[in-house]
Amino acid sequence: NGALQAAAAVKRVRICVSNNENTRAMFSMLRVLACNEVELRAISTAPTASSHSSGEGSCSNYVSRALLGLAGANVGGQEAGSGVATGAGRGGSSASSSSSPPSSLYRSCRDIRHPLNVRNEKAAMALLIDIITDALQKYPTSLAQDIMDLVDESEYPRFSNKRHAKIQVRGEKEVLHHFAQWAKAALDVLDVIEMELAIERGDVDEEGNPLTIQDPRFDYVIRAMEDEESSGGDDALHHTIVRYCADVLDSLRREELKIMRRIRLATTRNAERQGQ
Repeated sequence: NGALQAAAAVKRVRICVSNNENTRAMFSMLRVLACNEVELRAISTAPTASSHSSGEGSCSNYVSRALLGLAGANVGGQEAGSGVATGAGRGGSSASSSSSPPSSLYRSCRDIRHPLNVRNEKAAMALLIDIITDALQKYPTSLAQDIMDLVDESEYPRFSNKRHAKIQVRGEKEVLHHFAQWAKAALDVLDVIEMELAIERGDVDEEGNPLTIQDPRFDYVIRAMEDEESSGGDDALHHTIVRYCADVLDSLRREELKIMRRIRLATTRNAERQGQ
């Protein structure tokens, strides 16, 4: 029926090895597809007017600003400064909300230009890997096989239609592999951010001991990625991936830490008032 056909519909986005409008639209739609119920309600609802609400039921001002492509939070009501088909998604972070006009009601799924929270961004990247894996499996040959085939000029003569077709398909696979590498690098960095947030929250391990960072912290990981890119090593990531991890994910990390500290401060003040 019509409902099933609508559910099975896909949106194709033509992308390339770049950080352009189509790339940003793709990530925006992935974030929507990766939303859980709370996040979906938050991005499709006007911000609440409560000044210190928290918990999964609150409509995060952070999420509402993400719809507008803004990374910072409102303070006192003033603002601080290859075709990939996307299909079904996966199933937070919450913060205080001041006030804002219900402009988010009129935004589209292409306008979420900043990560909503760590959970959603990880789910979006995992979804991207699933989509790319599915797309690559539909090709009869691998990228490595295409590269080997093009070396054989007797089988694929220069300037022939057969060779040009092979080059075209090879290019499509290179784009898919690029974004698979992007998603995997993002997931690695998000794991580091998640551990830092757990330590900031005061989480404990299975034995009840406070968590400590065993692996390199965010700043070290990003510095290593930038140094590798500068050196031009074989393992260096593309500069668009490095900038996403260094800029976009760092902005997400700082915002999550800010929200966490703000909620902790509000909780402490409430406890002090109740104790008086």
